[in-house]
Amino acid sequence: MKKITPFRILGFMMLVFISLSVIMILFTYLFPKGIQFSPSFSLRFPSVSDMFNNKGINYANIDDVLNRKKDSTLLRELHSLDDSLRAFREISLSNPSRIHYPKSNKRILHNFFDALENVEERQGTLRIMHYGDSQIEMDRITGYVREQLQIRFGGSGPGLHPPVQVIPSTSIRQSSGGSWRRYACWGMDTDLRANHKRYGLMLNMSEYTDHANITFTLSHQSYERAKMINRVKVLIGNLESVATVSLSAHGKTYGTQQATPGKALHILEWELDTFPKTITLQFSGGGSPEVYGIALDGKSGVSVDNLPMRGCSGTIFTRADSALLKESFEALNVKLLILQFGGNMMPSIKGEKNAADYGRKFYDQIMYLRSLKKDLSILVIGLADMSKRIDGQMQSYPYIEDVRNNLKKATFDAKGAYWDMLDVMGGINSMPAWVEQGLAGKDYIHFTNKGAQKIAELFFEALMNDYNEYRIEKRIEAIHDLKQQP
Repeated sequence: MKKITPFRILGFMMLVFISLSVIMILFTYLFPKGIQFSPSFSLRFPSVSDMFNNKGINYANIDDVLNRKKDSTLLRELHSLDDSLRAFREISLSNPSRIHYPKSNKRILHNFFDALENVEERQGTLRIMHYGDSQIEMDRITGYVREQLQIRFGGSGPGLHPPVQVIPSTSIRQSSGGSWRRYACWGMDTDLRANHKRYGLMLNMSEYTDHANITFTLSHQSYERAKMINRVKVLIGNLESVATVSLSAHGKTYGTQQATPGKALHILEWELDTFPKTITLQFSGGGSPEVYGIALDGKSGVSVDNLPMRGCSGTIFTRADSALLKESFEALNVKLLILQFGGNMMPSIKGEKNAADYGRKFYDQIMYLRSLKKDLSILVIGLADMSKRIDGQMQSYPYIEDVRNNLKKATFDAKGAYWDMLDVMGGINSMPAWVEQGLAGKDYIHFTNKGAQKIAELFFEALMNDYNEYRIEKRIEAIHDLKQQP
């Protein structure tokens, strides 16, 4: 047996290196695009340029995003209303975080702004529903936007919650007991599907038999106004017999409500005289009634719901019964739907045609939602940048811009507003910089809490800039109308 020496080890390593180099050169020459074994699996050797040349990758510089100072979201008065309006329009045009509108028609959100102005003047309530994928789980993004809206326009509470919470929220802790069974119209094949379309406005509902309960407990991680709950509503329907629901809060009983048999939607409501730390609901009877959600709100102002749907691409709204959705939207006075989707489609997008097909499907969803309520405003938050390893380096998913462009086109065609999160982040290949700054996780897909708050701040600023511009335009129009009167 030959003695192993450092020179023999070095020689063996050089032989391996030379062999691999030859294989790499031959393989990349014969199969420059690799060998495709299946639609989802291919074998490819990196080329010599891949190994030693990084010049092809231009990572985005996000210094401007990190250093961007928030403009005041208060109504600013300059020398005149005209000066104020001009200032807001200049901010909007120069702000990379602005909201985009079809043909620059900002009146698309004026129904929502009208309702927001009424609430600001303490005239009633309104509801905003933020549907999205896993980027908004645990009340990320939504929580900050809700807090800032409630500070400015009034309102409190963390909004709608399902009877069975499968993804914890930082805004409130929740536990359920009894014979609950959850049904959702999206998710993995193992998730339960109902044999009907009555999923309700949360797109998931739960049934119980005999007895069940739900307890909500304030979370120390919550924003302050989310802790201030003094109105509770239970959405329940499709009863075989009378259902009874009782509420107790922090040791005090607030009485019992009943829902009568039938398929109709019932909204059972309690008003609380304090902001309790715990709220417990006891359910009994009704056969196997469908519970569509529990709203934890304030008595006035703005309510904002966080509705994450992990793995969802946003093309599932048409699976929900239109009559129940319409009745629920009306009963809760929903004025704005925020739809934040797109990321879950990226692994399956193999070309421009796939992106265009997705855009058409998304357009159908928006039009379906718009048909349910005439004064409903739609605001789409586009997908974020996402990276995967390509040729040994983290790069944006191929065709991500095509998906963004088709989402934006679908939104505009359906007369909605669009907030371009990909552009706001810094564009293509910006995600690695967000990861480096601790604003996104090592999966190069999801924001960290810090990154989610940064996105939420920029979105809220853009929304309020356009609201303030609307307020000034309205005052200028009122003055003009007065001058026209004889």
